[in-house]
Amino acid sequence: MVRLVAYRGSAAAVRELIAAVDPMFRVGGLAAAIGVVAGLILARNFGYGAPWLIGAYILTALAAGLGNAIDATWANRLAAADDQRFESVRRERIPALSGALGAVFWLAVLWLMIAKPGA
Repeated sequence: MVRLVAYRGSAAAVRELIAAVDPMFRVGGLAAAIGVVAGLILARNFGYGAPWLIGAYILTALAAGLGNAIDATWANRLAAADDQRFESVRRERIPALSGALGAVFWLAVLWLMIAKPGA
């Protein structure tokens, strides 16, 4: 949502959005932690060392790392940017690639959780 508004909206609109959704980011982190704990409880029956679970662990760590290290940092820099610097921050390539790669990682985790290949 932040990325879409950043590409189409003004600096003021992005600042307002980030201020409005900041509490949701905190709730989202808590929800993700609860999801990981619930997933580990449910995975008990498959054995924690199943190859598809190890793949899911790795992809989850990578996706969360990208989100925290790159995407969140970018959103914070975008919100803090003045009107002159906003355009250059908005067009940074690494955060755009990180967002796309993170989405692919999360979709792969979802597929692993549904398909359970080799289980």
